Amino acid sequence: MIEKMKTLSLVCLQQDREATLQALRDLEIVQVKPGDFAASETLAEVQRRGENVQRLLNLLAGVTRAKAETGLFNGLEGEALFERVQELSTQTTRCSDEQDTLAREEEQLAPWGDFDQQDLAALKAKGLDVRLCMTLGGRLPELPAHAALQEVRREKDQVWYLVLSSQPLELPLPEVVLPQGKTLEGVRLARAEGRKRLDLLQAQLAEAALVVDRLTDHRLGLSEREEFLTNLEGMGAAGELAWLQGYCPAKAVDALKLAALSRGWALLLEDPAEDDGGVPTLITVPKWLQLSKPLFDFIGIAPGYREFDISAWFLIFFAIFFSIIVGDAGYGTIMTGLVLWFRRKAEGKARVAYNLMLLLSVCTIGWGFITGNYFGTPRETWPTLMQGIPWFWEDRNIQYLCFGIGAVHLTIAHAIKVSSIINSRVALAELGWTVIIWGNFFLGSSLVTNRPMPSWIAWQYGVGMVLVALFTSGARNPLKVFGLGLGALAGGLVNSFVDVLSYIRLFAVGMSGYYMAKSFNDMCYNMFSGAEGIAWVALFLLAAVIIVMGHMLNLALSGLGVLVHGIRLNTLEFSGHVGLEWAGTPFRAFARRLKPGQPN
Repeated sequence: MIEKMKTLSLVCLQQDREATLQALRDLEIVQVKPGDFAASETLAEVQRRGENVQRLLNLLAGVTRAKAETGLFNGLEGEALFERVQELSTQTTRCSDEQDTLAREEEQLAPWGDFDQQDLAALKAKGLDVRLCMTLGGRLPELPAHAALQEVRREKDQVWYLVLSSQPLELPLPEVVLPQGKTLEGVRLARAEGRKRLDLLQAQLAEAALVVDRLTDHRLGLSEREEFLTNLEGMGAAGELAWLQGYCPAKAVDALKLAALSRGWALLLEDPAEDDGGVPTLITVPKWLQLSKPLFDFIGIAPGYREFDISAWFLIFFAIFFSIIVGDAGYGTIMTGLVLWFRRKAEGKARVAYNLMLLLSVCTIGWGFITGNYFGTPRETWPTLMQGIPWFWEDRNIQYLCFGIGAVHLTIAHAIKVSSIINSRVALAELGWTVIIWGNFFLGSSLVTNRPMPSWIAWQYGVGMVLVALFTSGARNPLKVFGLGLGALAGGLVNSFVDVLSYIRLFAVGMSGYYMAKSFNDMCYNMFSGAEGIAWVALFLLAAVIIVMGHMLNLALSGLGVLVHGIRLNTLEFSGHVGLEWAGTPFRAFARRLKPGQPN
């Protein structure tokens, strides 16, 4: 259920601004609307520090954690901890860059061997023209009589050579540039020493990854401070008064009024204006529907304040889609076992996510049981009780069922829409679309599964189109009503048919998973043909690896299919018929982000 919101305007004394915000933060029931202001130096500094800490946290997320602590960061919290880890990160990056530079220098010096570049300078000081060159293709230049060429090294089509001339050379030679004043031995020694230092720094950085929770708390503290300063500087002010605006759930209004009375605030509470597009969405769901929350968190969507909460239908049909797409009782059993194992010690959000996966796994077992599908094996190899229901053995029946699921799903979507406009004539247009959807079901089933089309389908489409044409618009002008109705039909008739047909993807993706599992099984079975003795044992081990890896790949691809198709049918087809745009922003109360006792 989407909670009703109230807009609030709060006025307090200028001198009580900070105390007012602290009280609101403790209440945790108000989302403050941001005001227009230029950030102060204090706020800008807090924002900069927060961004720096976040960058460091992102870096540590990719660092392998050390196995144990050595006490390197004992006693460090907050900014002191950040500065220590930041300096360590900077040193590690600098040392790594130096190693890269030394590696390039070694690569440049290696073909020439270990020599002192001062020897070349001494030759040049005596008037000799000395060139170090490298050419591709193995072709060496033709030199005048006063010049000599000494090949130093040759690798495939690359040649390194020295040119020495008693007179200045004017030939364009492919000279190489070596690191100034460096020797190969010196570079290698420096690189070895740098490697030891880099290993030490990386070990310390791995230990820093163990204290990432403390850095995260510091980041939360900075975010909390930034939010407080943003709200403080965004408050309006005139004379001795200051004010702010925001949103509060209607169910929390009494608590807000009580706080206002005790603190001397002037408070104005109103219903949100119709043109207010910034009203946040707060969804309250019963305990059994908490399973849907990980889904919405994962997708990152929320309905708008004036839209519908479809959490229950989303969860129910997502479970159906998941079970059909994965479609294998064997896979469902494995998933159930893994979920139960990892769920034992899980708490909070993690446990809710595991409960969701448990529901999906059990549903998958159920679908696999009634279809007789276990790891893509022939159903006749299993006991009669496990062979499923014969009606589900035929592809055309599964296709018919998918269309039926689609028609029911979209009918529920229009019923939800009708519930909000039940006293409007437009509700009859939604009824018309429902009639058309079931016409699409019969037509699609006839085209794909060769089932006979009902004799009344033309009348069905006719009734649906008349209802849409006459009642789509609430206008009184007959020409305008009919014009808008025909426009709606032109834009939606084909789309509604395509939407029903799109549910065939459940069958298609589910069958692709079945045939992939079957292909791996057949591949391994055929490997044993004619094999005996030690060859049979070797092939058995190879087949076991192929079976395990193949079914793991198939399960992963099935999961990807759920993300692509199972979620799409809910967020596009179903939501489109409901009228959901998913344009909402979740309600985020002004509150403390750190738990009591955590260091800031």
